[in-house]
Amino acid sequence: MERIVNYYGCSKSWLLTGEGEPFPGQDMTFREQHATYPNQAKPLDFSLPEAMKMVTDVLTSGTSYATALYLNIQHFDRAIRAENRIAVLEEENKRLNSRLEDMETRLAAIEDRLPKGDQAGGQTGSQDAPIASLNGTTGT
Repeated sequence: MERIVNYYGCSKSWLLTGEGEPFPGQDMTFREQHATYPNQAKPLDFSLPEAMKMVTDVLTSGTSYATALYLNIQHFDRAIRAENRIAVLEEENKRLNSRLEDMETRLAAIEDRLPKGDQAGGQTGSQDAPIASLNGTTGT
């Protein structure tokens, strides 16, 4: 475990529990923390069948390594699911921000078409009068 902590620069308590800061002291976003590793230029190239055999050997060993690996798998699975949810939410946020900007532009265009109130401080009559005038009604 110490080798993992030293190699990736992650928190030992985070690695064990999945709680707290994964990379304490680093001012990076969640995505940046998981997209790059301090001491590794690119993801490892490995054989999935060989890795699965090793995982099976460890998980069936009945040792504390089995427990540690299982807990790490659970936490990494949660982290991947969280990253996927974050990516979906970021896209939705972009879409909503775009719609908001469009609506603000449209609102400004509508406000520009409204009759201007008197310069002394406002309009007389109903608050709905400007909207009613756009709809061709009296607002009363």
